[in-house]
Order: sequence, then C-alpha cells, then structure tokens
Amino acid sequence: RISTLRVAHLQSVEILKETASIKAHEKQELSKNLETRGVQFLTAEPCLIRVKMTDKGKSKYAGMMTMRPRCHKKEGDIWEFYCTKMQAKRYFCRMAADCQILEPLDLQADMIRYLEAGIKKQNEKD
Repeated sequence: RISTLRVAHLQSVEILKETASIKAHEKQELSKNLETRGVQFLTAEPCLIRVKMTDKGKSKYAGMMTMRPRCHKKEGDIWEFYCTKMQAKRYFCRMAADCQILEPLDLQADMIRYLEAGIKKQNEKD
C-alpha cells in the first residue's frame, strides 16, 4: 500500500535490494488521492464525517484552506465530508464552537475530550 512517512519519525533505515514498481492505474489512483486527501492523510482510510455548521463556521470553512477536507454534500447546516478522522480532527478543532461533529460518534467523543482538555489547561493557568 502506498503511503508517506515523516522522516523525523523514522527510528531506523535499511537499504533493501528489492525494487518496486507501480502500474498506470495505481499511479492514477495515487494522483487522485494526493489531490483529494492530501499527502499527510494517505495512510488512514477515509470515512463519512457529518458536521453541523454555524454561519460563522461556514465562513471559517471558506477562509481556512490548510488541511481543508472537501465537502461532498450540504443540506442546510449539515455538511458531509469524506476524509480521514485525523484530517477532520486537525481541521475542525480550529473551528471549536462554530461546528459540531455529528458522525462518527467516536470522532465526536475525541473532539469533546480534546476541547475539554484545553479548557482544563486554560483554567489551571487562571
């Protein structure tokens, strides 16, 4: 499976004698995935992410381009994305109160824990 790794995370490197090649259709798939998912999110499988957006959240989505997942469907305030959970976490945590993760529930729980931990740290400083 084609994926990317951060060099900083490598613990050891070994030069192999074997070589690999990819077929034309694999190159096309890789190109499509790079364009739609981004290089940093190739290793995880994408899933359906449903988000409820406030008007401010919609405006933020329009303005925040870094790591932005592509919206596949909008029905009023409910937007659907097909991306990895990691991409959703990295992107939507910056929107805080301006979006609500509806699905998947485990992602929603992760976001709640993340935001609550931030609030707790902030309260410890006061």
